Amino acid sequence: MRPDELAGRVIAITGASAGLGRAVALAGSAGHHGTAQDIAAADIVVNATSVGMGVAPGTTRASDDGPVLPFDPDLLRPTQVVADLVYQPIRTGLLAAAEQRGA
Repeated sequence: MRPDELAGRVIAITGASAGLGRAVALAGSAGHHGTAQDIAAADIVVNATSVGMGVAPGTTRASDDGPVLPFDPDLLRPTQVVADLVYQPIRTGLLAAAEQRGA
């Protein structure tokens, strides 16, 4: 999507990585540093972090108490499109949680 096609759209970018500021800048005037609550209002949710990498859905790392997800899956709703850029495993915990919620 070209920057001129972003008119009237909002891109909320959340996370804690060092590249967060650059990602917000790339989104131009439509971008802002969002919070997890922005996820509930989003039409499209994309996880571009390594959270969940190499962890099968429903499992945990030895030091974790619950599923490895980048945010609370209860923020998801059925009409959202959810993409996870984690590629191992193919069906991540986030995608499994989204599917359970109809997203």
